[in-house]
Amino acid sequence: MMETHNEPVELPFFRDLYNIRFGGETRSDEAFLLLHGFPAERGNKNVDIAERMSRAFDADAYVIHYAGLGRSRGSFTFEKSIEDSIAYAASLVSGHGYRRLHVIGHSWGGWTAANVYGNLGSARGALALLAPFTSVGPGADDARALARYFLEQHPHIFPADSLDRVSLDLTRARDALNPAAAIARLRPGEADRILVIRARRDDLIPRDAIDAFVAALAASPAASSPAYIEFDSDHRFAADRGRLNETLAAFFARHVGVRP
Repeated sequence: MMETHNEPVELPFFRDLYNIRFGGETRSDEAFLLLHGFPAERGNKNVDIAERMSRAFDADAYVIHYAGLGRSRGSFTFEKSIEDSIAYAASLVSGHGYRRLHVIGHSWGGWTAANVYGNLGSARGALALLAPFTSVGPGADDARALARYFLEQHPHIFPADSLDRVSLDLTRARDALNPAAAIARLRPGEADRILVIRARRDDLIPRDAIDAFVAALAASPAASSPAYIEFDSDHRFAADRGRLNETLAAFFARHVGVRP
């Protein structure tokens, strides 16, 4: 059977990660990677965006589920979700020969996507961050408070006695895999291929956190001034999927096929 854009192909597990691909009809040297939020149980993990990017640019587009979530195996940790995503992206570049990989991350996937992008080296394409989660807070109490919130909201993912473990997990992600620090390592010009979309009616990600993230990029050695758009939407962009997809297609059209 011929592979089509409308029929995503289930790929062999990568480590514990379930992953699928929407395939371009012609062989492209550029691809997209979609990274979902936490735990993304109500949404489609941005499969619609992957399909739209594949159609728009006749390119391969990949969607993964973090270990312990969705259809993946194993157990979930925030730190592991980042490390697995970095490894998965590297495997796409080395295993398929993509010249450039474009990355899209929503919510927690924004944190993950920033780290993936920062580690792609010469294979960096463009990066879109949708209502990105960008801050745990600077103190141990901040990580512990956030861990307690996650345990209360998602008891089926975290054991009841795991407050210390989840708090440490978030602290490690903040200290070693900070999204602003990952992008700050980029060279001037590389970081200008970034789009940040904020949802005005976001009840999960405060505006000041995204503003601080954008300000940190502007003050970093990369001196990035990312494109910034606000949607009158909720955190999941539930009522704006069509507009969201068209906005992303317009943004990536300025970067796909452009050689550095």
